[in-house]
Amino acid sequence: MINNLTSEEEDILASYERDEWQSINNLQEEMNSYRQAAAAWMKQHHTISLTLPEQEFEQFQQKVLSTGLSSQTILTNLIRQFITQ
Repeated sequence: MINNLTSEEEDILASYERDEWQSINNLQEEMNSYRQAAAAWMKQHHTISLTLPEQEFEQFQQKVLSTGLSSQTILTNLIRQFITQ
């Protein structure tokens, strides 16, 4: 057994050793399909970069953790609320 694996890596290795993995017959075709889906998603979604002072960022992170939601979800909801006001 390989040493120093994370729990996730151990799960993947065990799955592989149980022959749960299958080859894809048309790998290039499958990759192109995923590339097209990613490109379509990127056309519909945009990235916003945000810079915050460290203290505000830490406060935000603490608040996010207390909600159980992702920071992405919270920021998206805040932007939607702002737009619809």
